[in-house]
Amino acid sequence: KLQFLYFIGMSDARDQLVNDSFVSTQSQVSNKSSMVPKSMPKVYEGDVGLARIGCFMGGVIDDYKRRLPHYASDIFDGFDKKTISSALFMFFATFFSTVALGVLIQDNTNKAIGTEEYLLMNSIAGMLHALLGCQPLLVLRPTGPITAIITTLHSLASTFDLDFHQYLAATGIFVGIYMILVAGLELSRWIAYLTRYTHEIFAFFVCSIYIHDGIADIVKHFHVDTDEAFGKSIFLLVLAGTTFVLSMFLNFAPRWSVFTPSTREFLSDYAVTISVFITIGMSYVFGSHAEVDRVEMPADRFTPTLQGRSWVTDFSDAPFRLWPLAAGSALPIVFFFFMDQNVSSLYTQLPSMQLTKGSYYHSSFLCMGLFNIISPSFGLPFVTGSLPHSPQFVKALTCTEQCAEDSDADAEKKNIYVSENRIAPFLMYLMIGVPVTIPSVLEKIPKACIDGILVYVGVAGLLDTQLWERAVCFLRSHVMFPSPYNELPLRTVHKYTAIQLLLLAVCWGVNLSPASLLFSVIVVSIVPFRSHVIPRLFPDPLVLHILDSEHQS
Repeated sequence: KLQFLYFIGMSDARDQLVNDSFVSTQSQVSNKSSMVPKSMPKVYEGDVGLARIGCFMGGVIDDYKRRLPHYASDIFDGFDKKTISSALFMFFATFFSTVALGVLIQDNTNKAIGTEEYLLMNSIAGMLHALLGCQPLLVLRPTGPITAIITTLHSLASTFDLDFHQYLAATGIFVGIYMILVAGLELSRWIAYLTRYTHEIFAFFVCSIYIHDGIADIVKHFHVDTDEAFGKSIFLLVLAGTTFVLSMFLNFAPRWSVFTPSTREFLSDYAVTISVFITIGMSYVFGSHAEVDRVEMPADRFTPTLQGRSWVTDFSDAPFRLWPLAAGSALPIVFFFFMDQNVSSLYTQLPSMQLTKGSYYHSSFLCMGLFNIISPSFGLPFVTGSLPHSPQFVKALTCTEQCAEDSDADAEKKNIYVSENRIAPFLMYLMIGVPVTIPSVLEKIPKACIDGILVYVGVAGLLDTQLWERAVCFLRSHVMFPSPYNELPLRTVHKYTAIQLLLLAVCWGVNLSPASLLFSVIVVSIVPFRSHVIPRLFPDPLVLHILDSEHQS
């Protein structure tokens, strides 16, 4: 708990206690803690990566100075038993959700961009970052909110009579420039002041986007006039429901009382993969008399989804109004990337993750800026750090051992070390790009299966938040509240949760409005709201600390 408090910031009365708890952690995380200037606020003293250097690009240069001495070990440490298993695990954990988002954006933009572009960008940017980034364990990919952003850009391009690919590329140029400035000015260090209050709303919003998109596509199939088409829609609903239900069922395998712990863990880790293969089988066995829509890929390898489009965007006939519109559109997108990228980095590099090669924020943000300048110029999507995949990758690379004093198979395990290397992420991203060379494999997947994956990703993410835990408390009696909420007044818990849900509703209201790009501005504005308004509504600092801290229920 004290380690997490370091990141969210506490009152001056608790500063000394928090700093004392980090004495041992600082020596493990970096041997350069003495480099932190004495004038730095105490909130930065536990993490050299968040220290202010004070000159343009100083944070980026410091990141590379601290990481380069570890580069050789980043390669040689890849020859570890955890490398292959973690790469395979993360491939299956990210691949199908990336395909799902690619299919979704393909439908939303009338094939202006699709699965081909999503997989290529995920693979290329990931491999480059695995080799050149300071924190190779950060998982990069086009996410659900990025899909919503590109959908909005496509709609705006139609509204302002602009070519979509020119608008996307121009917006990407400004997004990249703004992100490079953020990295150069070391603004990522302010992420240390974000509390769980904001994280939870942001995570809830992102997860709800996945659920909304999956359900909306399922409902769309029922807008039919004939009985035959309605029957087909029912079958597609069964396929989507099978994918979702089976994935959720296997996801909770660790709680089962049957099978060995390693078997249950395997079923949980590969829940989506197993469900997809079963659903594909069902679509062929029971769908022989019904037409099943499947994933569509370009006929030729490495060609854009939109037939006849060149990979390189041509600006020769672009109107002047394109550039000011792109510059304005890029601002709220950068607000989103500031939150998503830095929160992903923060959770990946928490002291509890036990990484020993340091923490890095500014260099990662710079890399994202460079990727997001170049990729849209080729009609490829933006990328950012992904939650929960980034912390999951670190956990997958963590070597554990069973506590010696407990011989029970279900005994708690303790972490020994994390196999920090560049080989595992490189292999994972390489495997993501391989299916692009054999598109016939992807064309076996039913689109209804994609809808089930989207809903599963969203629901699984919601269930992992404290906001969901407290929202369910509206339906429970006070004595049934999980700890520590059962020790707080009923009205206090409900009031705190209701405010978060209200802010979530505001984010969704903006997202569904014509000004949908501004949703990220609303999310960022929650930070000062938490700092200045919430303490007035909950004046007891101990109660607020309990509500807004990391804990196990």
